[in-house]
Amino acid sequence: MIRLALAEGKHVVLPRVTGQALLFFEIHDFDRDVAPGTWGIPEPVGIDPVDLDSIDLMIVPGLAFDLSGNRLGYGAGYYDRVLGLFKGMSMGLAFEVQIMANIPVAVYDVPIKKIVTDKRVIGIR
Repeated sequence: MIRLALAEGKHVVLPRVTGQALLFFEIHDFDRDVAPGTWGIPEPVGIDPVDLDSIDLMIVPGLAFDLSGNRLGYGAGYYDRVLGLFKGMSMGLAFEVQIMANIPVAVYDVPIKKIVTDKRVIGIR
């Protein structure tokens, strides 16, 4: 998906964990601009982070999602801290089996705005 977006001339930014923060860096070539980072996850190697306000769409990872846009993440809270400041469209990509009736939430959890599964698109109110 990333390579296709780049081939179509889209601006693509990827996250990198820096301390307790998640920073975003633009890439131009996936094979050249990305290397294994924290936990072996591919991360951008750029040095100048982009401004969060310049990002239109953020695809947010999750183990599971519910119909209210809540998600079960990986426990570090990186995306919740960013989503609290993010004004663009936040979206989760999931298989239908990852959609649950309810996801337990805490006060610092921030729901996403849309979920796209292999069967449907779920808009969150």
